Amino acid sequence: DYVHEAAANAGGGGDGGGGGGADAPMGGGPGSPAGITVGGKPLGGRARLQPLPTCEGQDFAVRVKVHRAKNLQSTQEDKLYNPKCVVTVGNKTKKTETVKGTLDPIFDEEVVLQFPSVKASFWTQVISVTVADDFLGVRNTTIGSMQIDCGTVYRSSPDHRLGRKWFVLFRSVTEGNVMGYIKLSIAVLNLRTDGALADDDDADDDDDDKDDDMIANLVSVPGAAFEEVFLHCNFVRAEGIPK
Repeated sequence: DYVHEAAANAGGGGDGGGGGGADAPMGGGPGSPAGITVGGKPLGGRARLQPLPTCEGQDFAVRVKVHRAKNLQSTQEDKLYNPKCVVTVGNKTKKTETVKGTLDPIFDEEVVLQFPSVKASFWTQVISVTVADDFLGVRNTTIGSMQIDCGTVYRSSPDHRLGRKWFVLFRSVTEGNVMGYIKLSIAVLNLRTDGALADDDDADDDDDDKDDDMIANLVSVPGAAFEEVFLHCNFVRAEGIPK
């Protein structure tokens, strides 16, 4: 028998195009999913090779549904966090409610940020989701964060969404320390062509284990290498077992 899990051996961040004063995302440049994979397959398929459409002057919205986080790494033994999520795109920010006393919080909250009449640089805007500890009055102590740019999400699928995907939470863009994992649904929508902002197939997501295959739905970016780790256990003998 063995235990099969993913181990993150993370390095530094790759090149990326930031926007709105945010750090560049770990991964490819603006709207370029080069090197980004989901479950080991290239993100976006053939669509990743197509040029992004002109966005200047159009109205967009970024919708982020924060499902849950898992395996948050505590800095002190037996310490639990009071985690909340801070979603930032450019100079706009929204927060989720705080979940008390856990390293595996379930948020199940949606954040929508709207951007009317965007500039041509909108595709380079960085979507950042930071998990922070709201503990004993010390607010917004960062646990870990993930980043991806709007252009990459827009080109990731025909409906411009990354649905129910797991992302690695890094301590920072420049440090490869893995601080846990977060499950997100991210959409970058053109309000003129992509329809309403109403919830779609995430509405019935109960976040149980049936759709939580982390390996198959893990978004991996350049700078983080994942390998399979096998723990082999040999059982030799047992004594003193009561009849």
